[in-house]
Amino acid sequence: MSTFAHAELIQNINESLSPFRKSQSDAMQGFGQLARSAMADGEVSTKH
Repeated sequence: MSTFAHAELIQNINESLSPFRKSQSDAMQGFGQLARSAMADGEVSTKH
């Protein structure tokens, strides 16, 4: 059984990225759009 604290990791990442979201909002929005596009149906297999 895994003891990996995924929720804690996500929280830490979000806290670390918060200053970038404020100071580099255009770039961070671009990364967000890239992630959404990659995960759109038919783009990247969620199986692998």
